[in-house]
Amino acid sequence: MIPPGTGATDRYCCSDLEYTGRKLVYRLTVPEQTNLRLYIYDEHSIPLTMFLLSACDQQSCLASAQGILTMTGLPGQDYYLVVESSDTLGHEFEVFAQCYGDCIGETCVMDIRGPGGMGNRYLDGEGNGTGTELYYSYYPGFGTTQTILRYDAACDSLPAISWQSQESSAARMLAYDPRNGGEFWCGTTTDYFSGTGRLYRISSGGGVVQSWNYLTGLPILRWSGAAFDAVHNHLWVMIRDSLNLGNSRAYELNVSNPQQPVVIQGPHVLLHDSPNSAQSSGGADYADSTQHLLVMFQGLPDDFVQCYNDVEPAYSGPPPGPGLAASEWCGPDSNGVQGYGLAAREAAGGGEIVMMNFTDSDWQHPLERYPAPCRLVPFHCVPPDDVSISATETAIELHWTAIEPGVYDVYSSQAPENDGNPDGGQDHLFHLETTLTLAPGPVVWIDADLAAVFKTYTVLLNCSSGVGQNSQFGQRLESESRKEENGHAD
Repeated sequence: MIPPGTGATDRYCCSDLEYTGRKLVYRLTVPEQTNLRLYIYDEHSIPLTMFLLSACDQQSCLASAQGILTMTGLPGQDYYLVVESSDTLGHEFEVFAQCYGDCIGETCVMDIRGPGGMGNRYLDGEGNGTGTELYYSYYPGFGTTQTILRYDAACDSLPAISWQSQESSAARMLAYDPRNGGEFWCGTTTDYFSGTGRLYRISSGGGVVQSWNYLTGLPILRWSGAAFDAVHNHLWVMIRDSLNLGNSRAYELNVSNPQQPVVIQGPHVLLHDSPNSAQSSGGADYADSTQHLLVMFQGLPDDFVQCYNDVEPAYSGPPPGPGLAASEWCGPDSNGVQGYGLAAREAAGGGEIVMMNFTDSDWQHPLERYPAPCRLVPFHCVPPDDVSISATETAIELHWTAIEPGVYDVYSSQAPENDGNPDGGQDHLFHLETTLTLAPGPVVWIDADLAAVFKTYTVLLNCSSGVGQNSQFGQRLESESRKEENGHAD
């Protein structure tokens, strides 16, 4: 509630209006880059204005709005949300914050064309799991020559891999298998509305090692994307429906013995979080370290990427199995006929997706880089760095550099025999001094209590993922400002 009365601030740099009433200020922590919507609800419909500030200063205003305030690509840090009234009356209201899915892209290569400058059939993509290479299936629209396009981490072209299919049809699925020097699982479908299809195992040099036109447990082999789980040697495949009207179905194959794939899960309807309707999947990749499956959907009115949690990655059958749980999604800045090839790059911060965008009406096929809708690599709890301590007659100052955003707990102990590990507050020899929510950067914390003869400090980081870290990531700090007869440091 904003109480009645006048406020000290009546102008903000991002608005030409004056606000004579009082205000309410919220501190908002954004742990990492995101897109943010802020909603304000007042049951009496009195105009209240929101201001988003990068610092607690009206000169640092980023945006203002009434009703809904939207910011895209907001960097992770602390912000201040100010709710202002244009009158001197009191107001009751509610504010809601929502992170929403909308990928923001960056062009990697402006114009990529297939062999001979032909083709508009880039249908599936795959990363190699380490972020060093990306692969995309390519078909010129005729013949039996299939091509796997290769790119390095900077999206520079590498020598392509060619192979021959039995059908004059595009390879509508591609998955990279790191075993045996690097192999590929590909699948063709003569007609993805009615054909049966064929599964191929391709060597690193492009030779067909094996192929199948039937697998027990799969009614058809009408592919629309595949992804390889290298930890368990499982292959997720997406099967397109015959009417092209509903969600694809997901199946999982155990290919621990690559000569004999076995269906262990499915069919699972690929439910999604997007408000768009989904005609079919159109490319997929698997993030091994977080066990997330990303699926590109041909959607209406726009394509989108859905992230799924693999409910039980080690599951070995029988079907249908525990399946997949939809978690996050984003809509890349493409339209409903773009972006089939999706590859996950796992070694870039929280990970990113690289999509081969195309349309049926032009020959330009840029690689587009987008932040992934979910993390492709785990949070890494990097301990505080540059830890130091200084003391005066009135206070002890702890200094460190926060490398990771998150919650930092500062513990102290007056027991010389402490082991340096507060055990999450369970060790009775430690006292929790303070809890700080910090963005990356230098930190100073002051302890004004100098009554203790001996005191050590431990700083522990709980990463923004919410996973606590034990004392091996903490730091033991000792002040030596005053010495007592027993030699203990204060």
